[in-house]
Amino acid sequence: MNAWGSPTYISIAGGNGSGKTTLKEGLIHNQVPLGEMVDIDMLTKLIGFEASSTYFGQKINHYLEEGISYTQETTTPSHIFFKTAKSKEFHTILCFVALDDEAMCVDRVASRVELGGHNVPEDIIRKNYRDSFVGLSKCIPFVDELFLYNNSHHLELVLAAEKQKAIFQHSAAPPWVEKYAVPYLDMSRVNQKADSHTLQRSLDPRTK
Repeated sequence: MNAWGSPTYISIAGGNGSGKTTLKEGLIHNQVPLGEMVDIDMLTKLIGFEASSTYFGQKINHYLEEGISYTQETTTPSHIFFKTAKSKEFHTILCFVALDDEAMCVDRVASRVELGGHNVPEDIIRKNYRDSFVGLSKCIPFVDELFLYNNSHHLELVLAAEKQKAIFQHSAAPPWVEKYAVPYLDMSRVNQKADSHTLQRSLDPRTK
């Protein structure tokens, strides 16, 4: 059990090069309780798909059965994971980060490689970029709290929602927000003048 009053499943999701690590480090810096950390994409690179899938499945089942809070970092958020966590009475949070286009993701990964980071083939980067948005739309019905970030220029909160009801949308939200998130949300309470910094603090259960 944690400060939210129930175990929590957090997914930090977004295409390759979008800024998931930057977002995660920001949450850690702000002392947001992330629980156990799982990075299935990185694990797959290290030990292969089959072995990582088995290991990942065992770890997640353990967390779910024991009520242990955990955070998953992934390129494509899965509605199945959220649905399963909800069935186990977990509080669910999706922190999704994206860039304006595929080419920007390709450039970010290339820059990362120049600094010694891991590479991803361009065709995979482009596929994951598109798939991440499809996953976002499918996950929204199973998410208690939703935070969407644009990291094209700097990491910025562009939409926040609770129980499928939007409470904030940035006046300059990128087109992908309108296409992949807005149609699945109740926008009647949205406030473009809300303090985004205050909204981001809602990730900290101590502010509830």
